Amino acid sequence: MLGTLEMDFEDANFVINDGQHRCAAIAAAIKENPALADESISVLLFPYESRSRVQQMFSDLNRFVVKTSKSLDILYDKRDPMSLVTLEVCDKVSVFHDQVDKDAVSLPVRSRMLFSLSSIYDANTELLRGMMDTASHHEMVTTAVEFWTAVSKAIPAWGKVKAGEWNAMDLRQGSISSHSVVLRAIGGIGGEIMREYRDDWKGKLLDLATVNWNKSNRDWENICIVAGSVISNRQARLATKAYLKKHMGLSLTDPERRCLPGSDGDGGSALVGANGQKHYVLFGKPHAGESLRDILVHILDELHNTKPGCLEHIRGGRSRPYVARTREALFPGSPHLGENDNHSRKLACGLYVDVNNSEGSIKNIIEQACEAAGVQFGKDVALQF
Repeated sequence: MLGTLEMDFEDANFVINDGQHRCAAIAAAIKENPALADESISVLLFPYESRSRVQQMFSDLNRFVVKTSKSLDILYDKRDPMSLVTLEVCDKVSVFHDQVDKDAVSLPVRSRMLFSLSSIYDANTELLRGMMDTASHHEMVTTAVEFWTAVSKAIPAWGKVKAGEWNAMDLRQGSISSHSVVLRAIGGIGGEIMREYRDDWKGKLLDLATVNWNKSNRDWENICIVAGSVISNRQARLATKAYLKKHMGLSLTDPERRCLPGSDGDGGSALVGANGQKHYVLFGKPHAGESLRDILVHILDELHNTKPGCLEHIRGGRSRPYVARTREALFPGSPHLGENDNHSRKLACGLYVDVNNSEGSIKNIIEQACEAAGVQFGKDVALQF
């Protein structure tokens, strides 16, 4: 029914059942700016029945109120700078475009989307944490777009879904690579490596390409998977970030080290077996080392003795060398990284080796060194881990 409601306001008795704070704010605003009294808002009017009915209505309104999803809050909030950044990033990063659900926080099982808007928002918050107070909107968008584009190259499964080669639902069910706990961890790591590896952070991100994201990977148990379900509480977020940093050969903080058993105590970068040692065979003789860094240095020293000069040919197809004559040459543009043994070690031959690498990268260095020295990797030099 449409019409006009008329009533005598002098004799009317209104009870504000929901919205007392808003009413007080409106009254205060009108005192400051009387012109606001000419504005109009919508209200719901209910006829008074009894005090018990008013109390019941108040209970119903507050007990069963439907909260909008975090994704919708981000979508419609035009005052939050991070919301605006995230929405623009979703449009400009290829793997995000048309792959982000902007309504739901948890994606429905059969959703064709790969990400939720809230998960990318949280990841961007971690990534841009050090920029939010000083950088412009354009600077934050540019940084985030460049970062997530680089990440997508290290996690090719995202691109396969975007290209239609893989199904989003199948990837979400079998992999954690697009889950919010992982995105947030990657965002946090990104903020750190952009500061620490100013000129080669993209190269460092490529270590993510060797991560086994499958849910069946038992490494994730009690990290971000418990009883077969992916979790994203505070502990899981910290443990996931620590696991990925360790895989990438990055130094861990004390809280991160405590999240993961097996640290060798030198910053958490070297991966250590459950018994504290890694075993390997060098020219028929068995050895054991407490950290991959020590093993790498020992093997490279022996290979140099076998064929002097062979180590300078190791590069790994990346923008900076694994082995160089000076520490500064290992980290062009970031000389501070070579100032201590957490990032580089001096070999017996006088060369320096970058030891701040993932397990996969260290194995790659050893394999390349074997090839350069003319020895057989897997036979003359065999890693038993």
